[in-house]
Amino acid sequence: MNTAAIAGTREPSEARTAGSAALDRFRASRWRRGRTALSREKIVEAASDRILRRMGLAAGIAGLIVAIVELPDIAEQTEFVSGPWAILVAGVVLGWFPVLVVVSFTMGRKAIRVVAGAAALSYLGALATIPFIYVAPLTDITSVWMYRVLALGVLAAVLAWRPAVATGYLTVAAATAALANRSVMPEATVWALVGDFARAAGLCALFLWCCVFALAAAARAKSPTRAQTVASGITDRFASAAVAAATVR
Repeated sequence: MNTAAIAGTREPSEARTAGSAALDRFRASRWRRGRTALSREKIVEAASDRILRRMGLAAGIAGLIVAIVELPDIAEQTEFVSGPWAILVAGVVLGWFPVLVVVSFTMGRKAIRVVAGAAALSYLGALATIPFIYVAPLTDITSVWMYRVLALGVLAAVLAWRPAVATGYLTVAAATAALANRSVMPEATVWALVGDFARAAGLCALFLWCCVFALAAAARAKSPTRAQTVASGITDRFASAAVAAATVR
């Protein structure tokens, strides 16, 4: 009797112990899954931040290269521009890119996006002033210098905004650049306007795709090593492409 009673009281105790152990294993498993998810978010955030910083640095350096390469043409076209507008417009278009270099080194992604957005909007605003500040048609010049650096505005837009917004910016900026360029040419035809738009939009669409792919690749990274590899590989190619776009004539 006593043995049976002891066994009877032991069985519920063992059951409770087994249930408690199972509950502890469940909680530990859920905690590990939570830590894994959190670690995954940190990896993606770190990869995206790394890519954005390196893209900002590449775009900023490309802007500095443009300032050097385009300086002779900017100086040459000042004779067609009224007053001090040539210097002011050049400062508005190119002045944000040294700031972008500094911000990419020293500050976070929010500051990079703010500066890049300011650069993109400043470029678009400068384009809109071309028909009003050029007082004479361009002679012996194939295009306005601002038309040739449309890629810089698009690169800044991609850094600042979502892909859909950046795509809309590309379309508007390419159309504005083509119209502005033809407005100061001695002869302007519809086909020349279409050609200017297609050339500008087609080139910039390549860099838009490159940036979007880079950011999407960061989101798919599953380990710190993979994230760093993705960031380094894509942004190195992006840097070369950005410089090439900035110096294309």
